[in-house]
Amino acid sequence: EHLERRMADCATHLEAVECWIRGMLARAQEPHRPTDTRPFVLNGMRLAYEFPAESLAVDEALRAPLREALRQAAAAGELTEPDIGRDVAHIVQLTLGHMTWSLIQRDPLRPADVDDVVAFALAGLRRRGT
Repeated sequence: EHLERRMADCATHLEAVECWIRGMLARAQEPHRPTDTRPFVLNGMRLAYEFPAESLAVDEALRAPLREALRQAAAAGELTEPDIGRDVAHIVQLTLGHMTWSLIQRDPLRPADVDDVVAFALAGLRRRGT
């Protein structure tokens, strides 16, 4: 809910996408947060296998604000030729991949790392139609 409120305050829908990415990666930036997140990341595959319906519901709740921001960005003309489902999948995998690796390695992401992930994701969204 906190992330969704922050996303709603953004000036553009692509800024809301950036906010989603930064909010997710914040879990791997702050020294006290990984202890809250690491057990779920490290056991995620097992939990998904044992509790598939619950895992899908959590995944959908995670993706929903990002999907909505991308839909609104497309409707506002901020994106050309979007493929919302594919774009959501790519951004989620890119973002969670960095977060997961950082947590596994116990190596907090630096602000420059987060900036690079954001820039890469947004460049990918803008690449179509150019």
